[in-house]
Amino acid sequence: MIGNFCDVTWTIIGQSDQSVSDIEFLEAVNALEGQTATQIEWIRTKMKQFAPQTLLVASS
Repeated sequence: MIGNFCDVTWTIIGQSDQSVSDIEFLEAVNALEGQTATQIEWIRTKMKQFAPQTLLVASS
């Protein structure tokens, strides 16, 4: 899923920035990492919500 790819990318960027110690950039990365986590959780919730309906329609 692209959300997981983004999450891993933010982690890598955050780790690489710690060696440079740009606080402002690190704060931005942390904020965006949090937004990505929220989006992944929203998608996961929707998948759980619609999966049973999808399986019932497919088996009919």
